[in-house]
Amino acid sequence: MRWRRRRRADVGTFRAPEPAPPATLEDLVDDGLLIAESAARMTVKNEVILRALRDRADYRPEGARELAREELRRLAVEARLDARRLEEERDRAEDRPGKASHQSDYRAGDIEHLDRRIEASAALAERLIRLSADDDHLDGMVEVARRQAWEEVGASLAERTEQAWTLRDRLTTPERQRRMGLIGDDLKALAKEHRGR
Repeated sequence: MRWRRRRRADVGTFRAPEPAPPATLEDLVDDGLLIAESAARMTVKNEVILRALRDRADYRPEGARELAREELRRLAVEARLDARRLEEERDRAEDRPGKASHQSDYRAGDIEHLDRRIEASAALAERLIRLSADDDHLDGMVEVARRQAWEEVGASLAERTEQAWTLRDRLTTPERQRRMGLIGDDLKALAKEHRGR
């Protein structure tokens, strides 16, 4: 057998991309806000699902709005705590020359970067507090969360229904009749128990 050398593929010449300008403070805050609001919506969505499925409780838009408000406020507190932690890191880094040995080893050369992160965390906290007081904004968040919750519940019910029909189709007629008889026995026992109360 004779081996043939593969021809090299021409992948072109690598050209490094132009350096991107650093994100603006507004961009950093907007990105943080997207993440925070997504987390708050997920909290509301999960609560709607739990109330419906576990507690068999009706959907209450006012309760969902208050939950969203509390979640945004909690995230604002987290952002403020993050800003304070970064301030402490910055204060320690001011007296530390040299290069960092790992990503959390801040040095004097990192002060500008830390100041930017502190400013972004503080601005994010302020935006979250403002949004937590805006009922129209909260209602919009809650409506998206409610819609996502019902889409998940609907998909789950559709899957269970499909599984039930698949099982029904696999059962033979005598097996189906036997199982229906067992359900009938259970219903009779429940009725007898209920009459005995």
